[in-house]
Amino acid sequence: MKSFLLYLSLGALALGSALPDPASNAQVTANAKKHLVFDCSDKQAGDTCQNMCFGAKCQKLGSTFTWDQPSSSTQGKRSRLAGCGSGNRCSKAPYGKGYQCDEYPFKSVKEADKGKQVNRCVKSRYNSRQGNILKQFYYSQGQFKGKGCNRKAPCQFSVSFKQFSNQSYCRKGASCKNDNNEFTKSGPAKREEEVDASGYYRLGSGEIIFAPDGAAVGDVVYQATFTNSNATMSFESSAQGGDDDADDVDDEDDEFEVEEDTIVEEVEDFE
Repeated sequence: MKSFLLYLSLGALALGSALPDPASNAQVTANAKKHLVFDCSDKQAGDTCQNMCFGAKCQKLGSTFTWDQPSSSTQGKRSRLAGCGSGNRCSKAPYGKGYQCDEYPFKSVKEADKGKQVNRCVKSRYNSRQGNILKQFYYSQGQFKGKGCNRKAPCQFSVSFKQFSNQSYCRKGASCKNDNNEFTKSGPAKREEEVDASGYYRLGSGEIIFAPDGAAVGDVVYQATFTNSNATMSFESSAQGGDDDADDVDDEDDEFEVEEDTIVEEVEDFE
């Protein structure tokens, strides 16, 4: 009888140890980083990705940020610190009409207070789309309802990139030589000699993304894709010089869909 009871006890112990720990699973979910993924193809976020990747990869400014719901005056100060204030270089030849000054890190995040931001003159439509995605992510509007920051600051997130083959600064092993359109407030941005070639990951869907600050298996990924990518960019004809980030954009600028995914592995041999 004692042997039978001992057998039952051991069996119950083995069964209990095989069950997943709910607390452990909850901890993994809580620790998962949120990645906001920009589609860098020409009819999506376009060359704003060049500036973001140059800043993150070539200037080592990072890609993990904290939205702090800044006031208009704070955002203006950050824009000027990045060289994107009133009368910036993007309002003049060879740019001017149809272009805006894109700063990185964004004026909507706390990390912009550190200075050393880079700026790039980009097509106004691309800059507006970037700002629209950020704003809806911060305020959990539209397709980001139930996701994003839910209007609560401080909110930490990371930016990542997909469909970046046409954006040289996002590619693995790419040169960080300035293409003459990467500036700081004081002048042309200098080249970073040592560039990290890691940061490429596969999603559950099979898509490859570039996450400059790295990622972990299980991290949540939000991919925004504009549904009217073939529309003519008439917005460019009226925009000139300014910078477009988060709170400055028109909610009706463009409609986009958000697809949620997770990171399943790092791709070390990605080319």
